[in-house]
Amino acid sequence: MIKQDENLLAKPILQNPGVPVPSNEMGNAKPVFNPNQAANAQYVFGTPDQRAKSMPQREITPLYMEDLSGDGKITQKDIGIAQGWIKPEKK
Repeated sequence: MIKQDENLLAKPILQNPGVPVPSNEMGNAKPVFNPNQAANAQYVFGTPDQRAKSMPQREITPLYMEDLSGDGKITQKDIGIAQGWIKPEKK
């Protein structure tokens, strides 16, 4: 059985990708474009930080699920109830 952290249940985990360094600027590599072309591209498309901030914040799917069947374990029945192909038992 997978232990669940009670503090994380029902709280969204937001993804924050940050701004990666372009592969053509890592190490001692020379830039592919001259400064004039780079400035034009930055004017049209924005900086990498501006492009990253323009993306919507997405929730990351949690790696746990609740015990929906009430038997104390996470089983195929819980998956079926969550996906809707098994109707939950009414108590």
